[in-house]
Amino acid sequence: MTMIVEEIATPIGTLTLAQAADALVHVAFDGAWNETPLAAIYGPASSPPSESEALKRVRAYFDGDLRAIDAIPVSPRGTAFRLAVWDAMRAIPPGEPVSYAELAARAGRPSATRAAGTACGANPIPVVVPCHRILRTGGGIGGYGGGLAAKRWLLAHEAANANVRG
Repeated sequence: MTMIVEEIATPIGTLTLAQAADALVHVAFDGAWNETPLAAIYGPASSPPSESEALKRVRAYFDGDLRAIDAIPVSPRGTAFRLAVWDAMRAIPPGEPVSYAELAARAGRPSATRAAGTACGANPIPVVVPCHRILRTGGGIGGYGGGLAAKRWLLAHEAANANVRG
């Protein structure tokens, strides 16, 4: 198997997208890309002959089509609970953030708020699996792997464009 790796410049910095078997497996923020662990699982990295559909959809998202990322196939690796949390995140509509407690409930374990927060922090496919849509109870912003400025930008972008398209 070969892993396809592409970069895209965005308003929150350069994102590195890694795909294997036609599904996105990893998104890294500026400077956080490390091919070695993924290559051990998915094989060596290569560049696609042309821009992938995933990259086109990420670009469309940043251009204001917030639903464009919904159709990107993803294949994260994690525990059953983390996979449930990440699936629940993908079901959150743009512009409608929820709390960590609500996320835990949507993932089927309402008492696992901290574990849901840990799953957010371990999300290997940020932006596409939108962990930025998760806030602290009371609306506090919480943390974000890409930095709080990026999380604030993504939330503002979604609030401004939620009703523009789709």
